[in-house]
Amino acid sequence: MTTTHSHQRTVLLGLVLLSLGARFAMLKDNLWRLGEEVDGYLKLAESLSDWGTFGSKDVPTAYRPPLYPLLLAPAYWLQRTLVLAWGWRLTAIAFLHLCLGAGTAVLTWRAAKKLDVQRWSVLAGVLVAIDPLLLHHSRLAMTETLAAFLFAASLNLLLAADSRPRALHTLVAGFVLGLGMLCRTTFWSFTVLTVFAVVLFQRTARSVRVKWVGLLLAAALVVQIPWAARNWIALGRPVLTTTHGGYTLLLGNNDVFYDEVIGTSWSRVWPGESLSDWQEQVHRESGAASELEYDSFCYRLAWNTIRSRPRDFLLSIGYRIVSFWRLTPRETEYYPWWVRLGCALFYVPELLLMIIGLAGRRARQWPGVLLPTALLSFTLVHAVYWSDMRMRAPIMPAVAILAVMGMEQVTAWFNRQPYQQEPVGFGP
Repeated sequence: MTTTHSHQRTVLLGLVLLSLGARFAMLKDNLWRLGEEVDGYLKLAESLSDWGTFGSKDVPTAYRPPLYPLLLAPAYWLQRTLVLAWGWRLTAIAFLHLCLGAGTAVLTWRAAKKLDVQRWSVLAGVLVAIDPLLLHHSRLAMTETLAAFLFAASLNLLLAADSRPRALHTLVAGFVLGLGMLCRTTFWSFTVLTVFAVVLFQRTARSVRVKWVGLLLAAALVVQIPWAARNWIALGRPVLTTTHGGYTLLLGNNDVFYDEVIGTSWSRVWPGESLSDWQEQVHRESGAASELEYDSFCYRLAWNTIRSRPRDFLLSIGYRIVSFWRLTPRETEYYPWWVRLGCALFYVPELLLMIIGLAGRRARQWPGVLLPTALLSFTLVHAVYWSDMRMRAPIMPAVAILAVMGMEQVTAWFNRQPYQQEPVGFGP
């Protein structure tokens, strides 16, 4: 027992150090990038700190999910209150990202062990610790780092709730899934498909499954109540997700995008000038007096485009799925050839092993089916809404675990031994 605990402590320390070291190397000369506005989260955090408003100064918004800015807001408040240097806030955000990154690697390893991955469970944590997508976004003020952590945490808690079927464990799992929804709205899809996975694959009595699903959904939805209530008061509508969905749907389903990208070459990047002109045109045509009206306008325009051009819509689904699972970022000035080569060298073997893992029995049985459930839920959303490879960052822990499952099968083949599938799940 002592030897086992010592080994686990060594693995834990090794994963933490590897994850911290890899992210520190990314941040060392790029700390300034954490102060660079990308998706508006820094402005929201600053407004929360200075005005007490989730929005722009005293104008409320629900355009972005609230959790990540809420985590950043204390750094802004401390900087202003204690009159600290600008770099202190960036260091605080970097520290948060370092902790979340290390936690994600450790939680991935723990989830792999819970899924009875034997010799290669450590590799799952290593893959997450050095994952190019996760490393890249650790130096940006965006939700990918937090979302990956919450996914790994929710996966662990779902597995714990299955192995120790107590109400508290299921409630905590639902609570963390609810936090995920407040970080990335794609967690809604994962939660819904998890419910279906429980119903279809969990080998327990129907009453047990109904109770499990009920507690999970109740906890996840309770977490949304403060956000929905705030939106009802501030915006006049109890928005459960965000007012960004219409634009995201329209971004990938409009005449200009269909004509300039879908109708030409899937390797082409939508030209920045054309994109800017299109955005200005949509704003002018909407005539929206509020972001709720603009969101509704974007949804209507997107669905009109889809109905009028069904063939291009089907082609665009393929484009978005390919974009979601790309091996390398598209060739631009921001991603030189050596960056793209490094991504390919990492993702080609990982995704090939993931496919082998998906073909194994564990990925089709409870609770291992949670892994393909995660992949499917995120892929389905981004098959319709805007997509690129960063959108899969939150589910990279699932990809890593499936890859090590594939590695176990490959090593069994090379050793010419039948692959021993240990039973998983805790139902009768």
